[in-house]
Amino acid sequence: MSLFLYIILLISAALFYPLYENDLSFAVLAALLILPVIMLIQIAVTVRELKVLSKSGDTVAHKGERGGINVDIINGSPFAVSELRLRVRTRTSPWGIDDKKIIDASVGASSRIRSVIETDTSHYGVTDLYLDSMEVRDVLGLFRWKVKTHGRKLGSLFVIPRIDEEYRPFAEGIVNAVSFTEDDDGEKTVTTGPGEVIDFRDFREGDRTVHIHHKLSARFDKDIVKVMGTDDVKPFLFIPLDEDGMDPDTRDRIIERTLNIAYFAGKSGQGAFAEVLSGGIPTETEIKDEESFNSAAMLMAVSAFPYPVPVKGYICCVTGSEEEADYVSR
Repeated sequence: MSLFLYIILLISAALFYPLYENDLSFAVLAALLILPVIMLIQIAVTVRELKVLSKSGDTVAHKGERGGINVDIINGSPFAVSELRLRVRTRTSPWGIDDKKIIDASVGASSRIRSVIETDTSHYGVTDLYLDSMEVRDVLGLFRWKVKTHGRKLGSLFVIPRIDEEYRPFAEGIVNAVSFTEDDDGEKTVTTGPGEVIDFRDFREGDRTVHIHHKLSARFDKDIVKVMGTDDVKPFLFIPLDEDGMDPDTRDRIIERTLNIAYFAGKSGQGAFAEVLSGGIPTETEIKDEESFNSAAMLMAVSAFPYPVPVKGYICCVTGSEEEADYVSR
């Protein structure tokens, strides 16, 4: 509309000037002819002083809640920007899903506005935001100045699980199943979990049936159990199981269970770690509080699961999407 009015005024001024040939008609025609030059200078100065930033850096959201990346548009020039178009691109990992968005905005002279780019939070992972280009138009719509930013990264949003009390009983069950006693047998600490056979005794209520020694039980006609011992108390290591044909929902359940079970197992005081891939390398990350829980969740949410093999020095627990997928090994 502005461009149409400008063209009408320019034609009118060009027609009236030969008829009147006075200072006013000349000034109007000259002003209309010079106006595009002024617009071009204005848009050049504005583009130079225009910045698109995201100071929030990496942000965190929980699954299913509303989440987005904050983007600040800063106009440091003395001219207002009536039409600004940003072309941004999002990439969601580990699924490799790309999406493109267009943001239209106007920014006053020497001012700043904030725009929130909403992202998908239906599954655990990370969405990275990139700025592909920004385009500025003058008020009249005569010029369009496009600046390519070559996919500059603006920020990331990590979708991670919450700490959920639902997993506390199961975690405590694992700890109790391999808990260490206060008894001492020579240089070995007696344990109800994996270890070396250091003695035999009669079966007591609460003993694990896996420790029954069948040959001795048959000889003495009563249940005899093995007394297990270990040299030291080892921390737990929970390793997510990479299940065959795993879909996003299954992957989410495994991440939830691994991190939450590790978190509540760590409350036992024995220590608990989660196996994650950091830079493609399996890494044992201790989970002892909410901060370490979130850090491990950010790593686990964006990568594949490590190969589930026992790691020396830990009581290793492989966690799948269901309880039946859990097993303990040393």
